[in-house]
Amino acid sequence: MEKIKSLVFTIKANKDLFFVLKHSSRSLFLKIVGVLIGLFVNMKLGQLLGPIGFGNINLALQYANVLLIIALLGIPNVLTRQIAQIRVKSNSFESDKLIMTSFALVCMSVAFFIIINYSIKETISNLFYHKSSFHNLITVSVVAIFFQGVSRIMQAILIANEKIWQSNLVDQVLSMAIVAILIISFEFLEISMTALHAVYFYAIGRIVVTIFISYLSKNYFKIAKIDLGSLKFLTKTSYPLLLVSVSLIISSSIDSIMLGILSNSKEVGLYNAAAKITLLSIFFLQAAISALSPKIVELYQKGEELRLKSLIQKITGTLIIIGAACLILFIILGKSILSLFGAEFIEAYPTLVILSVGQFFNIASGPVGNLLIMTNHDKTLQRITLITLVLNIILNYLFIQLYGSLGAAIATTITIFLNMTYSWFFVKKKLNFSTIPFL
Repeated sequence: MEKIKSLVFTIKANKDLFFVLKHSSRSLFLKIVGVLIGLFVNMKLGQLLGPIGFGNINLALQYANVLLIIALLGIPNVLTRQIAQIRVKSNSFESDKLIMTSFALVCMSVAFFIIINYSIKETISNLFYHKSSFHNLITVSVVAIFFQGVSRIMQAILIANEKIWQSNLVDQVLSMAIVAILIISFEFLEISMTALHAVYFYAIGRIVVTIFISYLSKNYFKIAKIDLGSLKFLTKTSYPLLLVSVSLIISSSIDSIMLGILSNSKEVGLYNAAAKITLLSIFFLQAAISALSPKIVELYQKGEELRLKSLIQKITGTLIIIGAACLILFIILGKSILSLFGAEFIEAYPTLVILSVGQFFNIASGPVGNLLIMTNHDKTLQRITLITLVLNIILNYLFIQLYGSLGAAIATTITIFLNMTYSWFFVKKKLNFSTIPFL
């Protein structure tokens, strides 16, 4: 008890660490709930639709996510950083102009991409599975990105104003809870479910999230004129982050997309089941990043390098332990976890093990990408992600043709390792400290 009291006192005495733990603990709890609900949803979809239907859903959703990230133009990250900086200066009028301009720009951009996609939906459908019916899944998924675009702007506003757990509540929990309720309702009413039904469920969940997060952020969103100066600033500063965001989302989706083109929907389904399980390990990293972003900006702006180093290394040390525990868990219980999706999914066990190694590298390097973004080293991260994206595409093309979904896992793990290694190196070079305590 004395050691526990001493630990609590030490944490409270370190106000930076206490801030992150306080906010990330709430975010972590919400992410755990969200992940568990998401795992339930994916398991039910795997059981009800099998690897083929499960693969079709995930491919449509990932295609829509790529379009969303492109349409966002990198603005949410810029908005989080700039509002956090403006808060330090207490200039609310400047913040209002920036928010309104960002909102208008994103809405127009997302609408443009929805229209373009609608005009080429059959071409996209034929590119993947040569099934004209697949364009229905794509159309519904893409239309829903309009609501996601609005939500991402509101979420950036909440995070910048340190309303972190509220942002995670709607982003991590509410959407998947709606999907879960709809799936359970269909089962209860004994209605046969299709992949198209599932995509509609996701769209409904995103609409509800948009309504709820708009309500939460209403105190920070004030009607203001679209400002030409803000527009120029956003288009100039968001460009590097757009390239980073697009590179990251393509890197995280290219495995499934190329599997859909070079292989078949069953391989996509098996791969995505393994991938979704391994993502359980990095929600600890995501929870930390949500709470760290405004604190990184604050400490960096004030020139508090030692405080920033101490905070990041303490967080990363904890993440390394968590990542190692998750890796061991997936290796030992991987087959049992995969069987919850359905007996057919057990053959994805080797894929699960390889992807688990990749996610360990991801979490063990700490919040390197977020550090580079929040300390105005966007262009460095841009170069890293572009180089590793090209490598990722080449490796996926080669390995998928040789080993199918297992090849996609090998290519993804190699890419994650190189991306995290380069990012860690440049954080050390630019900020003069390592995120990893013992390096």
